[in-house]
Amino acid sequence: MDEFAAQQSQVINIDLAVQGTLTVKLGSNPTTGYNWEDASITNTNVIEQLSRNYEAPTTGLMGAGGTEVWVFKALKTGTSTISFSYGQSWDGGIKDAYTVTITINVK
Repeated sequence: MDEFAAQQSQVINIDLAVQGTLTVKLGSNPTTGYNWEDASITNTNVIEQLSRNYEAPTTGLMGAGGTEVWVFKALKTGTSTISFSYGQSWDGGIKDAYTVTITINVK
């Protein structure tokens, strides 16, 4: 989460081989009322989501944050964008407190 202190929106471009996988790990602390929404994929013919898991903190401290982990697979050549948004999901909650946009060029 330290990366977001300087810039609340991260934009990343990467190249990935067909059949390659991408693992995205983002800090998360659901005890604060914030969470990462489901990943949004612009072209599911090029990239598919394989999994999403929450890794609890290992510190044992009450209220400590953990890590959300997504795994994606490149299906065929092309370009797709995966977007992530961290915020409060209820009506009136803060939306898009942090965002990550990853453009993937599959070669």
